[in-house]
Amino acid sequence: MIDSAGSNLSSTLLLTFAAISLVRGNLILDQLKIHEKCGDVFRLAPNEISLTKEEAWNDIYVHRPGHADPTKDPVWDKGGTPDEMPQNIVTSLDTESWFTVDVVGELALGESFGCLANSKLHPWANTLNNFLKEMIYTAATRWYPMIETMVFKLLPKSVMEMQRKHSEFANDRINKRPNLEKQKPDFVASFMKDNLDFHKISLKETQSNLAILLVAGTDATATSMSETLLYLIQNPPRLHKLVSEIRKTFHRKKDIEIATLRDLSYLNAVINEGLRLTNPVPGGLPRVVPPGGDIYADTFVPAGTSISVPL
Repeated sequence: MIDSAGSNLSSTLLLTFAAISLVRGNLILDQLKIHEKCGDVFRLAPNEISLTKEEAWNDIYVHRPGHADPTKDPVWDKGGTPDEMPQNIVTSLDTESWFTVDVVGELALGESFGCLANSKLHPWANTLNNFLKEMIYTAATRWYPMIETMVFKLLPKSVMEMQRKHSEFANDRINKRPNLEKQKPDFVASFMKDNLDFHKISLKETQSNLAILLVAGTDATATSMSETLLYLIQNPPRLHKLVSEIRKTFHRKKDIEIATLRDLSYLNAVINEGLRLTNPVPGGLPRVVPPGGDIYADTFVPAGTSISVPL
């Protein structure tokens, strides 16, 4: 059974700590300090547990035979509807943002947003960035359900308008795909393969998946890229080794393929180390323990508890 540091603190103190820490942007750093002091398991809030044992990752996020999978925390994933945005706050560096927005456009929608060509972000990307920054305050209300509805009612109309524009953008891209004469091999095409009537994956779930892909593939990727490049520039021998591996492997642009990229051991090591040092997701990926409770990282956690591994 969970027996963690902080479990004897009052709910009020726990909630106040978590909310203030989140709004200040220090939650993941504060979690790290507490884990270093108190161990692998501690209670972040009355109904939230943070775990850092190595086996916790597979226990929480990978399917285990004989175990019910924990569900996504509805605070961060509201039922798969496109109108409920994930609270993923990231920063951006212009050139990397332009590049990643264009790439995710090609991969997800089969069309570029033209950011590099125009040297500016697409209006949709600007809307998304501004919306996510505003929503950090409403995210802090997840520990205060009594005031959550009131906070949403007090949100400026401009914030809700940004949410509406993003949802409309994703919905429009989905709705027009069945009418295209030639489908491109992108993410949306994979969602809709043998699913034009949405009998396998519902329309709302498809729209939600696209919205999440667009968020994850833009500034989050740009953040990781810019930080990894910074480390490489500060370490010329490592940069030279990476450039050498790439140039020896590829002599023409058309030679670059996913299958071949997987074989570049040093490139993949650099990407993994960059993600380890500067993970673009400043927090955990919350899951809710299924009915009956279960054991995670050798710790029994009751049903309905939100659990995560801080990244």
